[in-house]
Amino acid sequence: MRRSPDAGWEVTKALPNDEMVIDIDRAGARWLVLAARIKPAPFPGLVDVDGLKVYSGVRDDASDLALLKTVDLQHRTLPQGLGTRGQVWAGAYYLNAVTALERLDPATLQWQPLQPGHPVSHFRVAEPSGLLTAFLAQGMFSKLSVSADAGKTWRRMETPPYTVDDVQVLDPQTAQATRWSAGAFTANIEFLRYDLAGQTWPRILEAAPEACRRTFKTQDGAAVFCLSRGGSILRFDGKGLVVEFAAD
Repeated sequence: MRRSPDAGWEVTKALPNDEMVIDIDRAGARWLVLAARIKPAPFPGLVDVDGLKVYSGVRDDASDLALLKTVDLQHRTLPQGLGTRGQVWAGAYYLNAVTALERLDPATLQWQPLQPGHPVSHFRVAEPSGLLTAFLAQGMFSKLSVSADAGKTWRRMETPPYTVDDVQVLDPQTAQATRWSAGAFTANIEFLRYDLAGQTWPRILEAAPEACRRTFKTQDGAAVFCLSRGGSILRFDGKGLVVEFAAD
């Protein structure tokens, strides 16, 4: 961990060399740092994840970070984007460890397991609704569950057609997803929006690799961005792609 009180930077806390920081969250006065032990997998786009660690501390400079939780994934093979993540919502910290989904009370440091009924490859808490999305990307056996009560109860939804890139349920009436539509030689990204009445996922837009080589999102998952082949950043505005940043 580094901080910059002025023009320079100083190291305040060093994690073990074999761990990679996945994300850093702030819950009230507490820092929560998620790290993973990762090495390349035999196939491109995949990584071998041995385990996850959650570190916690309350000093502003994070110098008191200490190990709070360890999750043993036993060299699980995951996509390079991992899917593992932490997110703070309404004062609670949510941890998706793929094989386990848990909620932490930062005040008491007590963990509560959440039970969507399946492993979770994609997890997000939507803002401002607070709706939880738990999605398992597994081809025709994918599963999508949502919770409106902080994970106490869950309901199933129809899943987008595979291969799913990401899915986000924003509120009880609105959900969006991206998926890869593989052709003979290329794979295009498709933007989908959930039709509540028909419980289907109609396509809103299809973008070729020149415009969208990969997608990424803001922290809350509400905005979808594309990285173009030329290095520009495009934003999906609900209807089409607009330029967010134009590469020189």
